[in-house]
Amino acid sequence: MDFLNKLYESNYFGISLFAVISFLVVTFLIVLFFGKKDEKKRKLEETNSLNINNDLNTFKETTEPVSLETTVSPVAPLNMENAPEEPNLNSVPIAPIAPVAPTNPIEPNPVEPISLNVEPVSTVPLVDVPSSEPIAPLTPSIEPVTPSIEES
Repeated sequence: MDFLNKLYESNYFGISLFAVISFLVVTFLIVLFFGKKDEKKRKLEETNSLNINNDLNTFKETTEPVSLETTVSPVAPLNMENAPEEPNLNSVPIAPIAPVAPTNPIEPNPVEPISLNVEPVSTVPLVDVPSSEPIAPLTPSIEPVTPSIEES
């Protein structure tokens, strides 16, 4: 306990604590940086070893080459003397068409017109107001409300 009391009572406690924490942070970042660099190096070596093994087997030809050239036979010109005759459409039997029964046309049902019994609107005004007098708005008289002593 005496060590902690002396440490806290020191005038440079804050500065020394900051220095220790910053030293630990810097060492952590250095270790992290070199760890990432080493990890990349290991992955590169691993992929290179895999590529060497694959290169030995990748480019070997296992099948025989196939010729893509084809022989083209010349097309004989069309000889009109040996051409087949056009088919005669009259010689092909056609099935007779069955007669269709006549249909009765649909007759529309007569529709009766709708009669609207509308009475004409009267043009007489509802309120008879003489036009010589100006119309004044209604202002009802409002009495002030006075609170009683009991309400306050």
